[in-house]
Amino acid sequence: MMMALLPLIRNFAFLSCIFFLTFSPILAFADFHLWSISEVFSDSTGTVQYIELHSSSGGQTQLAGHQLMTFDKNGQLHASYVFNANLSGDTANRNLLIATTGFTNLTGLSADYLIPDGFVVARGGAVDFADGTDVVDYGENEFPQNGIQSLGENGLPTTASPTNFNSLSATMNVPMSASFNAVSLVMNVPMINVPGLGLVFISFDVNVATLEFSLRDDFFFYSATVLPGDGLAELTAESTLYIPALVIGNDVYEINLFPVSDNPIVFGSPQIISVSTNAIVEPEEYQGY
Repeated sequence: MMMALLPLIRNFAFLSCIFFLTFSPILAFADFHLWSISEVFSDSTGTVQYIELHSSSGGQTQLAGHQLMTFDKNGQLHASYVFNANLSGDTANRNLLIATTGFTNLTGLSADYLIPDGFVVARGGAVDFADGTDVVDYGENEFPQNGIQSLGENGLPTTASPTNFNSLSATMNVPMSASFNAVSLVMNVPMINVPGLGLVFISFDVNVATLEFSLRDDFFFYSATVLPGDGLAELTAESTLYIPALVIGNDVYEINLFPVSDNPIVFGSPQIISVSTNAIVEPEEYQGY
């Protein structure tokens, strides 16, 4: 009887060995690799940012030691974060929220993990979860800095809807603001509406002695899927540049700039319309990423 069963036992042992060799690598890594990047968000200041991951499968709790990395548009590493703890609980159909302190302070929504200000590069780059497990890359014109949209998993703008591991969500509407870097003497205007042309990112070299603003050549037009947000700057029919919010230190200036030259394009004679206190203070190292 045993002799008759011997071929079956051998076949079973062989098939078990094949199954183990085939599927053991998958099983060994089945504890984190099914998370994917579902949203990437940054406001115009870089202080309100989040990255959302999504898992449709259970058992994806072993995050400790894995990295979340961001890269600039040249492929250079910009920032990295190492997950310092694993998750507990079912991960099936759950989201994971990695965000800045500015995000949690503004929305009241708790992040599952915290990242520093300026972690996400808004002007073209990539986000990499767990050494290539999932990567979202994007051009500078595809990333919305309008405070209402995030970059979705397909690389296209979508309505920002951050959700944490406890399935709690927040609605995003962060007003845009222009910023001035006192070191580089550059003013960034994240979004301006130019009649007949569309939505544009522009920046200026600032001459602090003459208070003249010379257009730099790093401007770009946003894709059609990026929507205008609150705080949109406007170029009027009279070629006046209206900036509703320019953040300098703790103050927010509402200003008009008037044309000085068409070639090169230079604005000047700033007219201050109003001054208020900045609710979101930019980090010193942030330079308009």
